[in-house]
Amino acid sequence: MAYLLLEKRDQLPIKRRNEIIRFLKTELDLPKLTVKILREVAAKPRWAMESLGNTFGKNVVDAVEDLQEFCELWRTHFLMKAQPSYMPTGYDVKRKVICDN
Repeated sequence: MAYLLLEKRDQLPIKRRNEIIRFLKTELDLPKLTVKILREVAAKPRWAMESLGNTFGKNVVDAVEDLQEFCELWRTHFLMKAQPSYMPTGYDVKRKVICDN
């Protein structure tokens, strides 16, 4: 996302640009983003940013109250929208989610 702000800023709609800025300020816990900070963030590999532990996926899962229901909804959405031609034999939207806590 930092790369987008550095390289494609003028091509981004203002609303999207502001969303990215808010997101980065929140994730990096910064009151202000500078070009220097954006360059530093853009230069880091993605896994380095995700290793901070505050990834989007983690935030989503933390916000979900019923993981089984969420997975079933997501699987149903996938089937309806992607309409895959080939699926594993026995694929089941209601397959139990295994959580190792």
